[in-house]
Amino acid sequence: MTADDPFAHLHDEGYADAVSTRWIGWRSLLQRGGREGVSLSGPWRATLDPFDEGLRQRWYALDDADPSTWTTPRDYEPAGATAVTVPGCWNLERLDWRHYEGAVWYERLVTITPTPGQRSILWFGAAAETARVFLNGQFLGAHRGGSTPFVVDITDAAVPGDNRLMVQVSNRRRADGVPMAHFDWFNYGGLHRDVRLLTLPDPHIRRCQVWLLPDRDAIRVEITLSEPLDAVVEITIAGLSIATSVPITQGRGSLDIDAAPDLWSPE
Repeated sequence: MTADDPFAHLHDEGYADAVSTRWIGWRSLLQRGGREGVSLSGPWRATLDPFDEGLRQRWYALDDADPSTWTTPRDYEPAGATAVTVPGCWNLERLDWRHYEGAVWYERLVTITPTPGQRSILWFGAAAETARVFLNGQFLGAHRGGSTPFVVDITDAAVPGDNRLMVQVSNRRRADGVPMAHFDWFNYGGLHRDVRLLTLPDPHIRRCQVWLLPDRDAIRVEITLSEPLDAVVEITIAGLSIATSVPITQGRGSLDIDAAPDLWSPE
């Protein structure tokens, strides 16, 4: 969309190319146990976008200027959005949205206080079914899968004070997805699980897994850091009176600990 031709975006079929990169997968997933952070649940603003005008017109890069000052047409006005509750399913928010299938833009302000040596991370419990995350007009990543959590590091895009967070969520069925178009299953859409802002040390533990080895009396601990560093991590398992160190090489480490815990059984 340009001032010379404000409708050029209507013919741009590559409109989603720039925001169809940086797909978020399981490798960046962060364990949230014990990390409460700040809840972003509650009221958000939502705007239906059945024709993907939000990506075509780059709604995420627009300001909040009053419509009387617009120099080119817009199909998005934050003040005209509908108030919805997160977590929630938009198909249950309003009767006329019950069978809506397409994109919805969620928006709210997030207050951030950047701190040296800390990372600001958004944790999404789930977004059905494809989500694209933007902060202050910057595309930060995309995720597919309506039942799995994902995280987005927003540190480099954040500014002190209020930050404009936008999440485009689409529940459109795809030929290469589940459910496909011809199926007796409706893809209910929305930010339908908790959203939180976490502030974590840099670096931090991304994953810590502990399990009993089936073939001998030992417990295995595996730890993955957020950075490929060499370090030593102190681990304590209070219930088993275990306190030990796990050596980390290039961000990953494991240790087998001799133990003979009393195993649970139905008896």
